[in-house]
Amino acid sequence: MKKFLRKSTLFLLPFILLWGAIECMYRFVPNNYSEKYKGLIEYNNAEVYLLGNSHAFYGLHPEYMKNNAYNASNISQPLLIDKLIFDQYISKNKDVKALVLLVDYFTLGERPVDDPELMWRRYFYRHFYKLDVPGINSLNPQNYSLALSVRFNLTQENIKMYRAKGTLAECAGNGAAMHYGTSTEFSNPHMGEVIVEKHTTKDVVLKENTLLLEQLITSAKQKGIKVLLVTMPVSDHYRAYADAARLRKIQEVCHRMERFDNVKYLYLFEDKRFSNTDFYDVDHLNSVGAKKCSVIVDSTLTTLLTAPSTH
Repeated sequence: MKKFLRKSTLFLLPFILLWGAIECMYRFVPNNYSEKYKGLIEYNNAEVYLLGNSHAFYGLHPEYMKNNAYNASNISQPLLIDKLIFDQYISKNKDVKALVLLVDYFTLGERPVDDPELMWRRYFYRHFYKLDVPGINSLNPQNYSLALSVRFNLTQENIKMYRAKGTLAECAGNGAAMHYGTSTEFSNPHMGEVIVEKHTTKDVVLKENTLLLEQLITSAKQKGIKVLLVTMPVSDHYRAYADAARLRKIQEVCHRMERFDNVKYLYLFEDKRFSNTDFYDVDHLNSVGAKKCSVIVDSTLTTLLTAPSTH
């Protein structure tokens, strides 16, 4: 029996050591989640907070804005997390005047709790942001080990990134990240079709997301905070495969939100000021496009902030 236990221990030891090393990497190496949490604490005098998914993460840069802004968006961040971040951090900032919320092609169709893109990320939001994220089972081992929550292929990519850069964080101190140039591999008609299909959820609009959006807007209104809803620009490659009826439905929902006197909607999805050279891939702006988009959003924000309430 002792011999069996010894052999079993020797067999398992490399796996235990590997798990421990990966766990340490996720817990102690700077990443987008740890840096965003730090930013929310340090930028507690920001007047504008940019929320949403990777379109805002790469496409909206506070450095190009005249308004004092912090980018609190993240990759695959849904409305549910936007609201939790607002409730726990942003709403406590007495200086905040406006929020920028993304309502993109896929936003309103994402499942708030069990969306596949949120499954492993919820544990990072819980660990680093201290958020009470719905859908976490206390009996699930992933609740206690970040290494167990991330897909192995993604962990492999993260290890490569850490070895190359010594960090897992893409974002700068203001919360934004940058793509440079245009990738021929990821910016072409084929990838446009692939990504649009990936983003086309079964439901165009889920009641849960409409409710989350209304709740966030209402909470902001109670604090005297204005809200700019933005549908971000995409390349021709992406737009060619987008469903027109779906886009109309998204616009209808956003325009309906303008019944709140603290809300304005900015639709950039088909904006002709953007060309394919402004994008890194089919739907993420590069540094040139991000500067252009940030200036447009900032100008609209200034108009919103100076406009009197209509009712």
